[in-house]
This record gives sequence, C-alpha cells and structure tokens, in this order.
Amino acid sequence: NTALSRICVAMHRQDDYGTIIEEIFTDYGIPVQLTERRSLSASPLFTAMESLFRLAEFKLTRRELLRVLHSPYLAIKNDNDLPIDALTLADVISELRLPGGASSWSAQITRERERIESDLASRSIEDEFEQRNLQTLLEKIKKAEVDIVAIERIIARLGIKRKPSEFFTTVKDIIKGFGVRDKLLSSDAAMLASKALEADTRSYKALVEVFEEVERIVISLGLRTEELPLEFYTERIRVAALQKRFAPRVEPGQGVIITSFDQTAGYTFDHLFLIGLTDGSFPELYEPSIFAMRAHQRSEKENLASQRYQFFQTLSSANGHVYLSWLDGNSQGEKRVPSSFVEALTDIVISEDITESLTLSNVLYSQQELLLHIGSSLRMNGSTDLPDGIVLDDKSKQLIGTMIPRAVSAERERAATERSTFGGFINVESLPEALQKRFALYRDRVYSASQLESYAKCPFQYFSKYILGLGERLPVEEEEGLSRMESGTLLHERLHIMLSNIREDEKDLRGMPYNEFRSYDPYYKKYDELAKHTPAARHPFWRVDMETMLDPEGAKSIFEKFLEAEQNEKKTTKPYLFEQPFDAHVIHEQQSESGSDDAPRTFKLRGKIDRIDIDEAAGIYAIVDYKLKGTPSMDDIKSGKSLQLPLYLRVADDLLRQKLGVEGVAALYHTLLGEKSEKKAALVIEGFSEKVFEARGRKKNGFVNS
Repeated sequence: NTALSRICVAMHRQDDYGTIIEEIFTDYGIPVQLTERRSLSASPLFTAMESLFRLAEFKLTRRELLRVLHSPYLAIKNDNDLPIDALTLADVISELRLPGGASSWSAQITRERERIESDLASRSIEDEFEQRNLQTLLEKIKKAEVDIVAIERIIARLGIKRKPSEFFTTVKDIIKGFGVRDKLLSSDAAMLASKALEADTRSYKALVEVFEEVERIVISLGLRTEELPLEFYTERIRVAALQKRFAPRVEPGQGVIITSFDQTAGYTFDHLFLIGLTDGSFPELYEPSIFAMRAHQRSEKENLASQRYQFFQTLSSANGHVYLSWLDGNSQGEKRVPSSFVEALTDIVISEDITESLTLSNVLYSQQELLLHIGSSLRMNGSTDLPDGIVLDDKSKQLIGTMIPRAVSAERERAATERSTFGGFINVESLPEALQKRFALYRDRVYSASQLESYAKCPFQYFSKYILGLGERLPVEEEEGLSRMESGTLLHERLHIMLSNIREDEKDLRGMPYNEFRSYDPYYKKYDELAKHTPAARHPFWRVDMETMLDPEGAKSIFEKFLEAEQNEKKTTKPYLFEQPFDAHVIHEQQSESGSDDAPRTFKLRGKIDRIDIDEAAGIYAIVDYKLKGTPSMDDIKSGKSLQLPLYLRVADDLLRQKLGVEGVAALYHTLLGEKSEKKAALVIEGFSEKVFEARGRKKNGFVNS
C-alpha cells in the first residue's frame, strides 16, 4: 500500500542512469518522475536558436541551417506563406556545392537557375535522361530560391549592430514569428505522452529568462545606448545558457522518484534504492583539473569528505528500507567491487543479501514478458493458453489471439521457404487492384545498371530507396573540395573532349607526345574559364584540387599516366565512340534452357557507355569503362552484383552489329587514379585478347568462351 512517490531510486549522477531507468520502468508499467536538472545549452530549442545565431555570426553553413530547419518549434515560412522545404534546400546546397561561410546563397542559386533554364531552352542537352534530371533539379532550385531569401532575411535582422533593448526585442520578435508558443500549446497526444512537452516548455521559459538576465547585465554595465555587434550578445548568451538549469515539475504522488543523491535533501522515503555504488564510480576517482589553480579546487581529502557527507545525507532521507546495489562485473568478465562507503556502512548496521530472492524465472512482471512467454509456448506446443490469474483487456486478447499466431506463422514460413511472402517475394495477384496497377507500371520503367545492381545486392535496399524514396534523405557530412562524383565527372568530360578531337583530326593516340595530347583539351590550365561552366568551382578548395589532380608539380598527371597506359597496349582496336548515351533500350531476356513456354520477358535500360574501341578490319569492338579506383571482381559479375559492363556490352552489340557490322568481344575497366593508370579485363572472349587487350602476365579472370 505504499504510494509510488514514497519510493525513490537515487544515484550519484543522474546523467548516467536516468534515461535508461525511465525506459525500463515504462516497459514494466511503473510511472516515474525524473528530477534531473538539465542544462539549457543542451535543450533542442536552444540548440536551434544557437544555430540561428551562428548563421548570422559566422555566415551560412549547411549543418547549422539544417539544425534550424529541422527544429519542430521553429516554423519558418517563405514569402508565399509556405513552410520552408528543408530537405529540398539541403539537396540543392549539396548539388550546387554552395560554399560554407558565404554571406548569401540566393544570388548563386539564381545564377544556376538561369543557366539550367538557358541549357534546357537551347536544347543543348541531347541525353533525354540528363534532360529529365536537369528539369527535376530546376524545380528544386526554384523552391530553394524562394526559401533561402526568407532565411537570409531573418539572418540579416540579427547581423545588425543594435542597442541591448533593440537586440533582445528583435530576438523575441523572431521567436514570436516562428510560432514557438503556438507550437508548444498545440502539441499532440504523442508529444504529451512522451513527456517532452514539459521539458520543452520549461526550456522555453528558461531561454526567455536568459535573454532578460543578459539584457539586465549589459545595461548595468552602462551600455544601454551602445550599438553592439551580434557576437557581443551571443558570447554572453552562450555562457549564461551553460549555467542555466531547468527541471520538469514533480507531481506529488504521480510516480517513483528518480533523482540524484544531492537532491534527496528535505525528502523522506519508505523505500530508498541507491544504485551505482561501485568503487571508482562513487566515490569518484580524484582527478584535479589541470586548468584551475590548486588553491581554487578541492583537495583529494576534501573531495572524499564531500561525497561521504552526500552519502550520509541520502541515507538520512530513508524512513523505512534501504536497498544498496552495485555492479558485480562487466561484459568482459572483469570483477568489480562495491564502494568503500558500502563496506563502511555494512560494518555498523545489520544488512541482508537479497540477490538470490530476486531471481524469479517463473514470474511475469510486464506485458512484454507475457507476450514473449505466449509466443514461446505457441512455437513449442501450439498453445496460447494464459497462465492462471491473468486477466486481459479486449485489445490484448486480440493481440494474443490473432497477431502472435500470425507472427509465429510468418517466421516459420520465412525459415522454411526462401521465396516466401515474408522474405520479400510478393504474389502480385494477392494484392489489392490499386497496388497491382501501381506495380504493373514498373514493368515499363527505364532502369539504370546501378539500380539493377542495388536490387541484386539487396532487394529490400532497392525497395526502400527507389520505391519508397528512403535513404537519400539522411544527412551526410559535406566533402571538402572536389567530391568523388565531381572528380569522376570532370575526368570523363575532359577525356571525352580530348579523344573526340583527336579522332576528328584522324590522329593516332598511341604515337602521340603528351604535350600534343593535352593540347586537345580546350581548358588546359585555363581553370578560370573552366570554372564558369562548373558549379563545383564555387567551393574554395576547387582550384587546389584541380591543380593537384590534373597538373601536380613534380609528378605525372592523370592524363600522362592515362596516355602511357594506352600506348603500352599493343592492340588493334582504336578509340571510336565516346560517352554514348542510350535511353529506354529494350533488353530481351534469353529463353531458358529448360524450354519453358513462358514468353521471354523484357526490361528497358538507360545509361552511358564511356568509350567504344573498334577494329573495323577485324569486325570487332570492345567497350571501356573508366573507374577512379578499384574495379569489381569476376565473382561480382558472375553473381549479378556487378551488371554494368555485361549489360552495356549487350546494348552496344544491339546498336553496333547492324550499323557497323562489328561484334563485341571484350569489356574492360580503365582505372584513372593511383600510382599508375591501367586496364583490367572484365569480360574477354578467348582468342581475341591480343586484339583488344594486352594479356601478357595477367590473370585471365575475365576470359570466357565464345
């Protein structure tokens, strides 16, 4: 008959145990009240406001902007009175490589919109897939253009030098414009149930108090009429937020009290549980600060005496039973010993070890344990009978009578059959008509090799990424300088231009000096001109990366190593076609050897072949795929995890056999980065190796019979 509020679980530091204790008590249906005093600086609301200050103080960065936009309490709207689309804005920032530290992004986004509109209007983009991608990017840029203007307007209001009263009035007006109070008052049932509303409401109150306190301090310093910069105010706000503490309100009688030793003063409890009494944790190991003077910090003896008094004070709040617990060992099997305070206490009081009496394997304490028991019973003997004395509500009866048997059946089917419904293989005919029609549309979709490889590696990954649209929205850290994708695109473009110009001049690549080869690049060492056509050039590290990658001092450039690799190969095929796009090309599935009467299936493929080398006299060709580093293995190709080159070889065969009368005999990888540039056979028909690939001294992993 003890009231829950007469029970207390106390520990030295609530940060170590508070959250996990709350989760466990909730699982067992025991109401709890945490008395943890939290720092305002760690609250979600202050973190969002701090990011807003940093945007105004240190200019625009993607990380700080997303912290502001992802806050549920800062409802920022654009000039069309629509909420800011944070995900689209983040995509555009990454896509355009907008540099961090800029005062404004709006002008750069506008220029990029105008450039794309001009490219689409002039129809200079021949690849239909690339046109669709540009159109999609254009729509995103238009939305981001409107959104970034609204954000920059708010930031500009904070960046102006203001008098103390003007500054804090402006900050409060901005918070009011965000609708923070309205958001708190309109919290839904989920918010209330999670108890986050209480903490966020208290943090809002503490934030307002900090603003008022800092304003009073600044005025008291005689600076009432001084126009001060933003950093003057933010520096003091940050310090005040570190010191400011707030705690959710404790409702008497509402649950078990979870608190720290130093907050038990003035309370009495019938049952007091002291946890974490492990030597080294309490009392803590003495670690003097290296940054504070010895005269300003406690000695080891004083620190021990303070914690001993804290232990005594906590014990004094007990008006009944006291339970002491400590960690006996860790997961690595290391033994731990109880606190020296426990040993000193048990020497002068009568105590009892009740550890064994707590191990009751035949007792169910929570709904979760009950459901696990019923599921195990159903799996072992097919019974869902309840233990004696268990009374359930209608919802729980439905759960046990319907959902648990279904879950057990699903696990059995998944284990027994590889291609089961519960293993991800859906019988389309069993779906509702609307879903059948939706999935039927995927038969006519155009797929890329990377999408098919994603499906081959993990069907669920493909489903979540390409059908549900998940995965791409996860925040990623920005890469400094040129990203891997940008490096690949840049090298592909340069090689395309150079090799195309060489072919038009009917020159032979294999006997060409390096200087002549590089002269076919119209932007050779003209980085300022190239930057006008490259969005990534806005990044401050772009030029450094360009020079390091393309024209390093005292080392061979990528193109010099590329030319050496080409000239070292004694082959008859010569570069002929470059960056050949194809879209909606129909691939016909070959008839199975089993002689099935089913009609061969087809699918549509899109992509771009980096290079096709042809020997017209011999009537053969090989396709070449550029890679920055690393290439798939033959095992990856055979298992279907690497489909790009086999598929591209098939497409090239369909396109070139009729037009030029040539036969595809090889697919090669050409790595561009690393100590040297080299080629590797992916698929080569035996007997044609010398014509398309110098095979001496190489392992024939990619050689196949014709």
